[in-house]
Amino acid sequence: MVEVANALLVASRRERISEETYRQAVGSLFELALTMQPLEQYWELALKMAVDYQRSIYDAAYLALAASRNVKPVTGDRRLFNAAGAHLPWIVWIEEWQRE
Repeated sequence: MVEVANALLVASRRERISEETYRQAVGSLFELALTMQPLEQYWELALKMAVDYQRSIYDAAYLALAASRNVKPVTGDRRLFNAAGAHLPWIVWIEEWQRE
């Protein structure tokens, strides 16, 4: 959760998202019932996504987990969104997440 909060902070500092969006998103993190997920369950999909979308394995693991759980990932990472969003229309840009 700390990693996600930090990523949101960086997005806010780089003016990718507003400070208000940052504060709302971080506040919403505490409302989630988060659990650890073993990477072994979706490793092959993560590797494929890393290659297909030219993203880090870290980014690809996030996408693969979302795909395997049939949930929409929310991102403030413009490069990730631009690289994979056209191919994976279920990725949500952070400024759109409350509108869904």
